[in-house]
Amino acid sequence: MSDSDQDVPESDALKASQKLWDFMRSLSTSKGIDIQSLLAKLATKQEQQLISPGAREDFNELCEAGCVREVLGGVVFLLQIIPAIERFWTLMVGDPDRRKKLTRTLETAAQELDHFFPALPDEVSQAKLQTKIQERFAEVGHIDPTALARELRFHITLLNAAENLASDTETHNVGEFLKYILVSYVNRATGRFRDRNVAGLLAGVGVSSTFEETAHRMWRNRNFDRLDAHFSGLVNKMHDMGVVISRSKT
Repeated sequence: MSDSDQDVPESDALKASQKLWDFMRSLSTSKGIDIQSLLAKLATKQEQQLISPGAREDFNELCEAGCVREVLGGVVFLLQIIPAIERFWTLMVGDPDRRKKLTRTLETAAQELDHFFPALPDEVSQAKLQTKIQERFAEVGHIDPTALARELRFHITLLNAAENLASDTETHNVGEFLKYILVSYVNRATGRFRDRNVAGLLAGVGVSSTFEETAHRMWRNRNFDRLDAHFSGLVNKMHDMGVVISRSKT
């Protein structure tokens, strides 16, 4: 926790994070898992997988400055698997023409399924019929046409979600988003951007080919405010969870 976070009254968001963490610990304990220990081990593994001693030093310096190891380790893990995430992102965004054609086809199919069962005069009769239909289809291991129509529309939403997210939040790619998350979390947790350490970490996970603090600072100056306008709330939640995890160690 940074010095700026000392003596600040506990927020409702922090209380919510505490409740979530308590629930996660209770659930994992019931299954014989120590989530506190597991996250600590995962953070250590991510640190050890950094490709240079300098990057590992940067990781530790950031933790000493206020970042929580478990949270920082989670961000490092995501940065290390950017290629896999990018492939998924490309698949979801895909060729706009193909995606639009597919969504039109799915919507047409959903509309046809909606027409399969015409509406009955009153809602009670309709509900009773729908229940019977669901039961009959469930008996043979399938879902009824109405539920299938809902599933098709869910996939339409999913297909469009990635493109809408990129457009609405002005995010160019997954790598840019994760770089912002690292930069913003470090700033939130330590009270400073710490460009030297962040640039070293980015080089250590292979996001940057070389250690370039100046180039990183220029990227931050160009992009941070734009991304922060959309994702600062997410980083605040990450920070709050980090505070809660730190508390649980004492």
